[in-house]
Amino acid sequence: DKEFDISKWYLNYMKGKDAKCDMQRTLADPELGPGMLYYNIFRKYDALVVLAKNDTMKLNYGNVQRAVSQMRSGVPVLVEIRGTVLQDFVQRYNYTCAFQRYPSDAVQKTGLVETRKLWTFDEAVENLKSASVRKQCQREGLEIVKDYSPSQIGQKFLKTVGYKGKFLC
Repeated sequence: DKEFDISKWYLNYMKGKDAKCDMQRTLADPELGPGMLYYNIFRKYDALVVLAKNDTMKLNYGNVQRAVSQMRSGVPVLVEIRGTVLQDFVQRYNYTCAFQRYPSDAVQKTGLVETRKLWTFDEAVENLKSASVRKQCQREGLEIVKDYSPSQIGQKFLKTVGYKGKFLC
């Protein structure tokens, strides 16, 4: 794993005579910052993979932040389904690019909706060789991130704490 501070290793991936100045300028810009550096790195790949964390608490009560952050880059993202949080996320959005590494982790059925058969990791990689599948995963990911914009997150929080007013954003 890499250090959390991206500025320590970013230049190992981004080459060119202006890379260091671009990095410093990006970090100094409050509207861009480290998130833009990650975005720049993600864009260098054909696809990204988000593996589930193995901690029991993370599997049951974790979040989808890593998947959404990577989807925001516009790069197709393969999401490992393990645990109820990621299972619910994939079902809610009917996200195509989901896989399961451990067949013994039975994917639960929730409500009246039966979960579709998930790809294995090998099947997911094979399917991503198709340009149309990559485009579909990219399109779905960019639609999903709309629900996780700062405005949407703020609105959800305010509704949770009882705000009943109107939102103008």
